[in-house]
Amino acid sequence: MFDHIFVERLWRSVKHEDVILKGYATVGELMVGLAEYFAFYNGERPHPSLG
Repeated sequence: MFDHIFVERLWRSVKHEDVILKGYATVGELMVGLAEYFAFYNGERPHPSLG
């Protein structure tokens, strides 16, 4: 149950912080953009739970 909540929260963040803002025109652009976003999300983006 909790896994589903975390996945939904992740995809909401991806959609609102990256996909909608950048409006990718091709699947190739989307793949590159998502790779960059996940690198940012995992390495640089401040997470509330980490203080």
